[in-house]
Amino acid sequence: MDAPFAADVRPDANVATELNQAAQEATQGEQEVVDQSAPADAGNATGPVTISLGQSMADVESINGKPDKIIDLGAKKIYVYKDLKITFTDGRVSDVQ
Repeated sequence: MDAPFAADVRPDANVATELNQAAQEATQGEQEVVDQSAPADAGNATGPVTISLGQSMADVESINGKPDKIIDLGAKKIYVYKDLKITFTDGRVSDVQ
């Protein structure tokens, strides 16, 4: 049983381009999710981290992640990481070892 309109149907010439574009957008979306879920210390693979005098505790945590230990001495706090010790005085980096 043939439909009278079947002879008038033509394939979409842009379908391959549209599918390739959709695949590229999906790949880009997946990469963005992977980048967002990477651990904070994964940034070390792209270069060294920089901790500077005067940075806040939030600045340091955004760069290095949560410390392994926090030593609280009142106005002085020490963040201890695997290979780094950062001292804060009044909430600002005052020493790095």
